[in-house]
Amino acid sequence: MIVAMAVLLAWQPDPAMLAKLYQQAFERSKQEYGASDARTIQAARDLGLFLSKNGAAAGARQVFLEVVSVDEKAVGAEAPQTLADIASLANVSPPEAAEPLWRRASESPEFAVAARAFAALGQLRERAGDLPGAAAFYGKALDHEERAVAAADAISEKARLAILAGGVAQVLSQISEPPAGIAALQRALVIERSVLGPRHPETATTQANLAGVLLDANAADESRRLIAEALEILEQTMGRDHPRVAVSATILAHG
Repeated sequence: MIVAMAVLLAWQPDPAMLAKLYQQAFERSKQEYGASDARTIQAARDLGLFLSKNGAAAGARQVFLEVVSVDEKAVGAEAPQTLADIASLANVSPPEAAEPLWRRASESPEFAVAARAFAALGQLRERAGDLPGAAAFYGKALDHEERAVAAADAISEKARLAILAGGVAQVLSQISEPPAGIAALQRALVIERSVLGPRHPETATTQANLAGVLLDANAADESRRLIAEALEILEQTMGRDHPRVAVSATILAHG
């Protein structure tokens, strides 16, 4: 019995086999209910997301092109679900095709979708060397992440959004002027303390990042206070050998 369980635990489904199953489910739903039925569209989304997560961007793009086309006919080009699917399409599109799609998705009334789109637009601008443009988009992303956290119902969704807010704030702090970077990290820290708790490792990481930016801005006293607390939390939650602990220790040493 133990051997049999070990074999089952060790077995991992072949991605190609799973992709075939998702494809079969999509085709079966299309035959039974029609291409525009909600069940068929959801099956297509499932297939597209699976392909996207498993590195098959070209296949996922074809699926989401079909999904968006049906969305636009069924619920309209500006419907929240259409814009969410446009974001999924943008995520698997080459940069030149992705930017106009992300711009459309950024108009979504769903804060989480708009935040994701603004963050992606910021990343595209950053890669193009347009740091002021990138900072503007990242700022909008953080605004919408903050609203998304407030609007989210599930704790897990709040936590995911809080962590994303911290990541966006960290990038913004690296490419913007110090006051804007400090303000962004302070906002993210408030969100993470509220949602994740003050002693969560992600909260401590944002606090450490804030301490580093404050140190660069010659606010040494506040930097030392924040980094000492963050370092203690990271050591307790992630272990003394974790890279985040090493970075935090370096900030403290320079404080």
